[in-house]
Amino acid sequence: MRRTLGDFAAALQDADRALELDPSSADLYYFRGHTHFIQQHRAQALADFRRQGEARLYAGEKALLAGDRTAAAGHFRTCLNPASKQAELLIESAAAELRALGEK
Repeated sequence: MRRTLGDFAAALQDADRALELDPSSADLYYFRGHTHFIQQHRAQALADFRRQGEARLYAGEKALLAGDRTAAAGHFRTCLNPASKQAELLIESAAAELRALGEK
């Protein structure tokens, strides 16, 4: 809600507190990463999107080991979605790194 109202600092504090309670929540990493993304904090957003991906992979592995193939597929599919904000940021970050290498 705070992010919707434009109170990004409070939204980030809420996400930090929530992640202290549940550090394996992929959704919380996505929320915090997207909040950073909106604010043009590319490095922080990228770090959170990577953590979100790792959390989704872990959740997928856990579901697979528990025999829930449907849930596992859902988690893995989310990790591989090329239309996601994470993919957009990763591509943008890689392009910036390549431009920087070309300028050297």
